[in-house]
Amino acid sequence: MTIINQYEWITALVTFISKKKSSWLRQLSQASFVLMPILFLLAPAQTANTTIYDFQLTDIDGRSVNMSDYKGKVIIVVNVASNSPLTPQYASLEKFYNEYSGKGVVILGFPSNSYKNELETDKDIRSFCRSKYRVSFPMFSKVEVKGGSQHPLFKFLSSKSMNGVMDAPTKMDFQKYIIDRSGKLIMTLEPNQDIYDGDAIAQINQLVGA
Repeated sequence: MTIINQYEWITALVTFISKKKSSWLRQLSQASFVLMPILFLLAPAQTANTTIYDFQLTDIDGRSVNMSDYKGKVIIVVNVASNSPLTPQYASLEKFYNEYSGKGVVILGFPSNSYKNELETDKDIRSFCRSKYRVSFPMFSKVEVKGGSQHPLFKFLSSKSMNGVMDAPTKMDFQKYIIDRSGKLIMTLEPNQDIYDGDAIAQINQLVGA
């Protein structure tokens, strides 16, 4: 019996007893109020805390990918767009990926039209990224990074109540979330901050042990 069912059962019993006149039933009713908090303490938790490794994704080629595939790596999640003023950051992201992928760092690109700067289809996005910037880091199917249709991964990254570290909603395309090897969100970079920003590089070098 789950904690919720236990509580509902006891509540129904108390309601029934309250309608009776017998003194021993009244005593039982009083005892039930003592038992309820004890049951709450003894009952096991119903769900474990969500981690970044719990999310299932779809890559830009339509294949299913688990975030758990990246366990043990330093992860950099970026919401990207093809027609943004910040789109040239693709070049520095690709350069960085080539330099750091051998050190256990992975960049995950999530195309998004949340800021009205992305192409219509995954096929068009994939073609643009590969032809113009020769992007080789993992890219994923287009998602929403804010609002009512926000992807669960970005809900997790944006909310301290979920990630346990900070509130960090996206402000524009190319916001960067840096996650350590244990899956903990460490820091974010503002959209206009390049991946080679001094503080970011220092933090990443520390995470990879460079």
